[in-house]
Amino acid sequence: MTMEQIVTELFGSHWTIEELEGLEKSVKILIEEDRKRRYQQRVGN
Repeated sequence: MTMEQIVTELFGSHWTIEELEGLEKSVKILIEEDRKRRYQQRVGN
């Protein structure tokens, strides 16, 4: 199964490769921001 097929299976809609890449970038940014925030909380205390 390709990534596109998996997403279509999960969300029930067809995603283009561009949309998937955009989604992947957004998720990576969110993960990175979360990681930084958690680090700041640990170091700050």
